[in-house]
Amino acid sequence: MRSLSILGFDTSGLYDINVKTEDTHKEIAKCMDMSRDGIHAMLMVFSAATRFTPEDADTIKSIKIFFGEKIVDHMILVFTYGHQVGEMTWRKMLTDKNARYLQDTIQACGDRVLLFDNKSYDELKLHRQLVELFDAVDTIIARNRGKPFSNQMFAQIQEVYATREDIRVQTEQMLNSQKEIYDGHIMQIAKMVEEKLNTTIESLQQQLREEQKAREEAEKKVREAMLGSEEEIQRLREDLEKTRQDSDKERQFYEKFKWMECTIM
Repeated sequence: MRSLSILGFDTSGLYDINVKTEDTHKEIAKCMDMSRDGIHAMLMVFSAATRFTPEDADTIKSIKIFFGEKIVDHMILVFTYGHQVGEMTWRKMLTDKNARYLQDTIQACGDRVLLFDNKSYDELKLHRQLVELFDAVDTIIARNRGKPFSNQMFAQIQEVYATREDIRVQTEQMLNSQKEIYDGHIMQIAKMVEEKLNTTIESLQQQLREEQKAREEAEKKVREAMLGSEEEIQRLREDLEKTRQDSDKERQFYEKFKWMECTIM
């Protein structure tokens, strides 16, 4: 059976603005360090047992903002807890037209989506799941002609490592007399990378806050419009009832007058 070396990292802090910035920076730095030679495939893992929310969709958007639009060409959506929902229910969920956020996300990722059964004891099923995952990764690699995803930030990380290695060799040659220069240079490079990461994350969080505010305002306008429609319908009903009552009074008066006319005659 084939084997893949899979490096995993947590990206939950990218959308959660309540997570400490320091913790988010550590996770991003770990991600960049582990994948500094580029990313062949990125697995975005969600639970099939819970509803796919706008926040889940925004996680994909956050990744695109941070890494660039082309990162979706390397994404695979993986849904876990398949043992709770079952494959048939999951298939219906994927085609549910009301699940707009899920539909848009699947389309953005090129319909690359897998379901994993977390608690299956069927070795054939477990083997099939892994084969499907490997096939999806192979498809991405082939489609991208074997080239991993990379951007300017990855290039900067590689430059940092290359520079650090060069400095290390030079420092060893210059012995301990140049150690302070080496440390100062490394600290300066690390500071530059950290400042760039800080700026990117702050910009990302600000954009997400603005999008959330815009979404809330749109929902508020919809609620106000619906409330106004209900009030107009109630007013029309009241006018109709008043008209009916006036008509009844006129009819009663006419019948009474007619009776009186007959009596006089």
